Amino acid sequence: MASSLIGTPRHDQQGAVLIVTLIMLLLVTLVVFSALRAGAVDARVATADMLRAMTFQAAESSIEQVARSVNNLPAPSDAAAPIGFIHTIPAGASGIVNSVQASAAFKTSAPAPGYSIRRGGAGLQTHYYEVTALAQTTQDTPVRTQVVAGVFVEAPRSN
Repeated sequence: MASSLIGTPRHDQQGAVLIVTLIMLLLVTLVVFSALRAGAVDARVATADMLRAMTFQAAESSIEQVARSVNNLPAPSDAAAPIGFIHTIPAGASGIVNSVQASAAFKTSAPAPGYSIRRGGAGLQTHYYEVTALAQTTQDTPVRTQVVAGVFVEAPRSN
């Protein structure tokens, strides 16, 4: 009896296996595409984080370079408007950070602590500068990082 069932075609399915297979194939395709898309987004986020870190390091480095030499800082002034300048630093050899600009502005002066504050007396004066650096990239993901730091310089007081 079993042999008679093998040879006879079954007409009651009428393509159900084909429909189920196509639905399974569609579901697998959707899972693969969503995994690929998530991987691409993760790569973009990682690239942006790396570029942000590189531009921050470049800006910090330029602030140190400007603040290291008193000659890079503008002369103190009693004027209300800050005196500033822009110092363009060539980008690194990596080619990722396109440009770094640093500027310093004189903000205020005060007698240095522990020294004579009487007018006409010898002593030191503390000058406060604000140094700003801006680093940027020209990659597919443009990143701009601005860092501001305060610099105190002690100098002989001029009366």
